[in-house]
Amino acid sequence: MSNDLPSIRSVAVVGGGTAGWLSALHLKTILGDAVEVTLIESPNVSTIGVGEGTQPTLRRHLADLRIDEIECLRECGGSFKNGIIFNGWLTGRSGDQYLHPFFSGGTGTRNSPYSPFQVWLAQYHRAKVDKSSLADVCFPESSLMRNRQAPIAFRDGEPIQQPVVNYALHVDAAKLGQFLKNIAIERGVRHLSDHVEHVLLTNRGAIESLKTATHGSIAANFYVDCTGFKQLLLREMTGEFIDFGDCLLNDRAITTRIAYPEFAARRIESATTSTAMPHGWVWQVPQYEREGIGYVYASQFVTDEQAEREFVDFLGIEPDRVASVRFRTGCQRDAWVGNCVAIGLSGGFIEPLEATGIALITYALYRLTENWPSGQSTEVLRTRFNTQMLRSYYWVRDFVAMHFCLSQRSDTEYWRAVTSESAIPDTLRTRLDLLGRVWPFGDAAEDNTHYSLPVASEVCVLAGFDRFASANCYVDHLPDASIDQLMKQTIDRTAMINRVCIDHARCLDYIHSQVAIHSQVAQSAHI
Repeated sequence: MSNDLPSIRSVAVVGGGTAGWLSALHLKTILGDAVEVTLIESPNVSTIGVGEGTQPTLRRHLADLRIDEIECLRECGGSFKNGIIFNGWLTGRSGDQYLHPFFSGGTGTRNSPYSPFQVWLAQYHRAKVDKSSLADVCFPESSLMRNRQAPIAFRDGEPIQQPVVNYALHVDAAKLGQFLKNIAIERGVRHLSDHVEHVLLTNRGAIESLKTATHGSIAANFYVDCTGFKQLLLREMTGEFIDFGDCLLNDRAITTRIAYPEFAARRIESATTSTAMPHGWVWQVPQYEREGIGYVYASQFVTDEQAEREFVDFLGIEPDRVASVRFRTGCQRDAWVGNCVAIGLSGGFIEPLEATGIALITYALYRLTENWPSGQSTEVLRTRFNTQMLRSYYWVRDFVAMHFCLSQRSDTEYWRAVTSESAIPDTLRTRLDLLGRVWPFGDAAEDNTHYSLPVASEVCVLAGFDRFASANCYVDHLPDASIDQLMKQTIDRTAMINRVCIDHARCLDYIHSQVAIHSQVAQSAHI
């Protein structure tokens, strides 16, 4: 296969949805008029319109693409997400709950040995805080989650520049794809509604052109595969899929959406809720007018019929419509082969826990344009991109697996399997050994060669499963008065934020009736 690409003047994106339209919009915005971007979308493929949680990276991406996040929230029937509430994951008994809020500290705080969770750890070892209090004490987002508050600050009934808190968005997946599509077409992306019937390759194994049902042959310099699990383009190339099914056992999902019973009097959570079930877990994603809900489970331990009955019992009602999804967890060893790159499900999939799907799309697009070929030999760029993406999927695999393997549950064969030694990857075992000794900070805490969440996220999960490290030597040697003062600063900040942030449903009502909030929220997109 050729290691060279000509100067790229045309890109063909195959597949719509969030991955396809975000890819087309990103490339068109970054590359401008110098590159023609065409998106080919099959008219018979529809996106399941369930609620989807995101990471804060989507907000940053929208800002870089000059898209108003509040307009996105409004058009996509969305809501604010301060983090995730985990129910029943440690023991499954009543009151079993922990929080994973987003970390609002900047780089300086994140790299400091005196960051709130480092100070909390010292307090814990001095028996000054309860072991279950880490998220509530250290992260102001936790208070907003518990009180169903939006992360937008108000004064005298009007929005002001919000405090420095971090948050993400809940969106309707189908509406998000349509929202991005409209903007992409406005900015010059060429849209073709057509079926790709055949992929023609050169004698060197690169894509020469695509044969479509209606528009005939379509050729481009570069191709982006956003066709999901079908991998319509990449399957024609030389590639290897790495299966994560040995440690991530879930392979099915049942989804539905339920309207709020009393729209005028509703209470809308400002967090995703994840509830452990006998054979998997249920997500609840609150949106403006309804809630997206899904049950992710492992088919080797439960039949589809039994899983659906467990889901209905959890809901307490018989939903009008449910959709079933089968999936395989894993990733391509090389997501970029020749002149084709796979973005989104085509490149890999980790189950929905922790909402890393769109975050990995965003990460891949930034890395693609960072390594964008310019006519010379591209092998080093392609290798770098593939290494970054492979390491990212491995990191997400381990982070998701952490939620299962640390559980103390053994009430079903499913939970005995996901907590078994054989379900723990060696890389996760090594990471847990480190995090059981120290919670890293500084340069050791961040690795810029792949996608990851801050160490604070790992810390929240570890604390949720009663796993703690020793306090670092910086805070461990401070006198009690100094430790108490540092902790007081964090508690005071949380109290201040709690005072100025209003009820989530009330904030969403304001957003849907006003436009003045736009510019003020946009200023905080790069927290």
